[in-house]
Amino acid sequence: MAKVHRRKGKIIRNLVFFLCCVILLIGTSFSHVYSDNLNLTKISEQVDTQYIKTIVSDLSNLGSRVSGYQGNEEASKYIENVFQKIGLENVKRESFPVTVPLDKGASLVVSNNKKELQLYCLWPNLIRTPTLPSAGITGQVIDGKTGSLENLNGKIIQGKVVLLDFNCGNKWLDISMLGAKAFIFIEPEDTTRVEAEKKYLDLPLNIPRYWISRQDGFYLRRLIKENDEELDVHLKAKMDWERKITKNVLGWISGNDPELKKEVVVIEAYYDSISVVPSIAPGADSACSIAALIQIAKILRNNPPSRTVLFLATSGHFLERRGIDAFLQAHCRWEEPFKS
Repeated sequence: MAKVHRRKGKIIRNLVFFLCCVILLIGTSFSHVYSDNLNLTKISEQVDTQYIKTIVSDLSNLGSRVSGYQGNEEASKYIENVFQKIGLENVKRESFPVTVPLDKGASLVVSNNKKELQLYCLWPNLIRTPTLPSAGITGQVIDGKTGSLENLNGKIIQGKVVLLDFNCGNKWLDISMLGAKAFIFIEPEDTTRVEAEKKYLDLPLNIPRYWISRQDGFYLRRLIKENDEELDVHLKAKMDWERKITKNVLGWISGNDPELKKEVVVIEAYYDSISVVPSIAPGADSACSIAALIQIAKILRNNPPSRTVLFLATSGHFLERRGIDAFLQAHCRWEEPFKS
């Protein structure tokens, strides 16, 4: 029960912090788009917390929003539709290419009962994906639990698939040096970005790594224990680097001052997400920035600005900010040889 209250308290604190940031963003944005002083307190009162929560929830339920994945495409359509409903002008989506690791499916079949469990590929080690030979691999899976030496005492690692708690730090690297064939990480109750970043390398190390749901992971752990700590399994997995199309979404509000409307203020936020498990990236945190952008757009639409405002929702943020780069290449290159 104490854990539930702590998590609830954390969510409330995060929401309060986020709303404070939205109000700050609105104040900053308005100071640039209007020519005279405004009652920012009155304007900030127009922040609709329920509307913001709805946007975050809607985007988080589209599936993985990693650039190139289907959820990312659906998100761009969703934002385009919201921009149009708000009443922004000249709303459109602009395409640009990205190269991403696409998870095409992974599974584990228990040999003695033919039970198939779904696995999810982890982010590649540099360019090396967790793809296995087309026929898959057969071997024995052992339970390494937290990955400590105590948990591995007396176990043969060479050629084995090792099941580990996700929150094991980088102990899997030490185990890999003992000859482990592959790793399967059990979904944790909670984790951190730092923990996740310890599950892949900036080196093309050929060590397949997968994520398994908490329910299936505990089921597998129980089977291992029932079979004298070793269980015969067959693994299949495919993740390919592919060139895909993703999109920026643009919408405008024209300024109402005859002179100042020639000046354009760009307000940008990204809508893509990222995860150490690319196919599971709902990105609620990442959705907060685009929710703030949409809220600002809604308020500005109801309070016409002096200067023209471009609202820019970009993709490719987690791929070296490709969305921003694509926008600049398309619209802000006026000098040779960059002129488009």
